[in-house]
Amino acid sequence: MEDSVSTAPSTYALLARIWKREPTRTCNEGQTLPDYKFLNNQDIPYILEDETIIVRRASYYVKKYEATKNEWIGDPEEHRIHTIAKNIDVSELSEEARAYLIRIGFTAVDGGVGTIGEIEVIGQLPDHYIYCISSGPLEKLRKTMCEASAHNQEPYDACRELKSRSDFFETFKQGRVYNYDTGEEITKRIAVEPFREVLYTSKPLSLDEAHGNPSVKRDIFSDQMEHRFLANSVEYGEDIVSLKFHLPGLSNVFSRVF
Repeated sequence: MEDSVSTAPSTYALLARIWKREPTRTCNEGQTLPDYKFLNNQDIPYILEDETIIVRRASYYVKKYEATKNEWIGDPEEHRIHTIAKNIDVSELSEEARAYLIRIGFTAVDGGVGTIGEIEVIGQLPDHYIYCISSGPLEKLRKTMCEASAHNQEPYDACRELKSRSDFFETFKQGRVYNYDTGEEITKRIAVEPFREVLYTSKPLSLDEAHGNPSVKRDIFSDQMEHRFLANSVEYGEDIVSLKFHLPGLSNVFSRVF
């Protein structure tokens, strides 16, 4: 069972990655700011006693917004991307890119030649599982994440510092994965991609800006300073909304802040 979780690079490229094939980029290089996980005190036993984390699909946060109308934890734009492509040589597109454009009605690329002057795409990203941390100055993040405001109607009351990203992912080597709602163990392999910085923007992205970054959110969330890891959900049915990872050694990679 120990290989049920993999940290090998996966095909998360989603909408932007299919335009050009390049290696996965991560945010681990040159990391200098501390990493924090903000949560509620009632959830602390999950990490410290059970050594588990709960990872939910992106669509969970869309449905949470629909239920609460609070754009803080919930987000109606989660797992969507707004991209503008200009002056693209069709011959340089991957087969997946051409297939995608044909599927949404842009049949001009079918012949594999020519140039796209400009095309605007608002697309759905795959509904992967998301786990977030915040990287930045503690006091600024504490004010953002833990003080109630008109924008943040669900403030957190606890914080743990993630001491080492590499040690965090080391725990996945012996990890077990369960359907959070049913408790059933999942034996299929799950590809986990390292933390990467969320890109906050108020404008459509060019392909260069969007390329390789599946974590794009509107800039109203920028104070959260999020980094995310994604767990591949391709092999699982839509009915599995939340995963529970049991990770031996997890309690050792977090230290108490408050």
